[in-house]
Amino acid sequence: MAGHTPGHMSVLVASGGVTMLVTGDALANIHFAFDHPDWQMI
Repeated sequence: MAGHTPGHMSVLVASGGVTMLVTGDALANIHFAFDHPDWQMI
């Protein structure tokens, strides 16, 4: 998936029924944190 800045990208990883979206800094923002409290940043 294309990123928010040229050269940045995200990766969707799925295995065994579990999905992880690796976004770098694209989702580390307060609006997503409050809209999706079940999402975890690792």
